[in-house]
Amino acid sequence: MKKTLLGFMLSVSLIAGMAVTASADDTTSNKSNGQVGFEKGSITIDNQNNGTDTDAANLDFGLKNKIDSTTDSYPNVNTDAKISVSDLRGDPTGWNLSVAQDSYFETTDKDTLNGSKITLVSSYSTGSSNSGEEAPTLVKKVELNPEDGSTPFMTAASGQGNGNSIADISQSTLSVPANSARLANKTYSTTLTWELTSQPGNQ
Repeated sequence: MKKTLLGFMLSVSLIAGMAVTASADDTTSNKSNGQVGFEKGSITIDNQNNGTDTDAANLDFGLKNKIDSTTDSYPNVNTDAKISVSDLRGDPTGWNLSVAQDSYFETTDKDTLNGSKITLVSSYSTGSSNSGEEAPTLVKKVELNPEDGSTPFMTAASGQGNGNSIADISQSTLSVPANSARLANKTYSTTLTWELTSQPGNQ
């Protein structure tokens, strides 16, 4: 019984020793390199993959709202509404995005919704390229007035806003005061002007 046990232990030691020797003799290593570089791109208001189409920022407050004698608030029904800045310069020195409402809502016959007010309610999208300290500063609630001109909306200081910065504006609303006359079966419309500059507003 002892002889069998010793023979077994010896064979295991030999096999293990041979395996270690083979591994040391057969294994070699070397290194190879990988590299990549990028050319400077542009900075744009971008909702369509390197384009400048702002259709994705369109707001729709409904076409079948009932006329009421009180102040009404109408929610935006375009649930995909967003505005984004694509900074592909590779050198994030900062930028500023502002917005202005060009006129009050009016029909093609120039009937106006006097005193109507768009409130842009915004949140920063998780689909953006940056987050935390590298994300731009977003004004989460902006009340637009055609008489006020341009209003700051999203600002990136130096080192911020690199890549795509996307603001969700789908929760925006329109308020119409009670003393603003409304016509049935008419579509009132306005335009927003988005302006992008390549320097942050505080520089």
